[in-house]
Amino acid sequence: MSQIIMNTDKVKSDGQSLMNLSKNLNEQLNGLFRVLENLDKIGAWKGQASLLYSSKVKMDKSQYYAFKNSVYKDGKNAFDVASYMETEMRKLI
Repeated sequence: MSQIIMNTDKVKSDGQSLMNLSKNLNEQLNGLFRVLENLDKIGAWKGQASLLYSSKVKMDKSQYYAFKNSVYKDGKNAFDVASYMETEMRKLI
């Protein structure tokens, strides 16, 4: 017979930590892109090079947010699996 050993409290806690990290990452990314996309408007960098850079930043932006979303999904999955395991174990007892 197979055996599954899982500390559901730890897995849920780690899953919650990943979801919280994702939320924090979202706030950091919002601030980062707000600055990078407005370098010319805030007077930090003027000219064509600034506009080209800003355009590139906008193209890369979705990749950063996709990573953030993946971190959240991984945390949610870990939390949900641990919760499911707890529910199933209660049915056996």
